[in-house]
Amino acid sequence: MTAKILLHKLHLWAALSLFALSAYSCSEPASPFGQTEITLEALDASCTEVWLELKFSNLTCPTFVAIQKDVEK
Repeated sequence: MTAKILLHKLHLWAALSLFALSAYSCSEPASPFGQTEITLEALDASCTEVWLELKFSNLTCPTFVAIQKDVEK
């Protein structure tokens, strides 16, 4: 076999391998717990405070959630 034929076979196997890998990886969920939906709603606000309502759906318990405000350095 010539080098050109071997190179074409190598490219074919590489393309098929990448296709098979990408097809398999896209079928798996991003998280083992499924998709979590997060909803954040501002209920009220004053000059110095804000009241927020944070809702989660499809979330496994116990879960740690931290809300932080931006701080200028």
